[in-house]
Amino acid sequence: MRIRFSWLLLFLCLPLAVLAADALPRPTGAVVLTVSGSIANTNANSEARFDRVMLEKLGVRTLRTSTIWTTGIKTFEGVLVRDVMKAVGA
Repeated sequence: MRIRFSWLLLFLCLPLAVLAADALPRPTGAVVLTVSGSIANTNANSEARFDRVMLEKLGVRTLRTSTIWTTGIKTFEGVLVRDVMKAVGA
């Protein structure tokens, strides 16, 4: 009886594990970033593909700074790598 219960539990939980491993939505626009490797959350084979809208939902940060290569203050915008790594479960 205990073995049957274990198999039943496995079959009930297996779909949840598959859903957790494929937690990212699929991109609807052009893919601008692909992450692969040791990641838990994917949306295409064993990769995590992001379009611009998906990245913007992670939170765009703005940095205003000067550099030795440019004149004056420049503005840079983007997503923090740590937020992308968290989203893909790295």
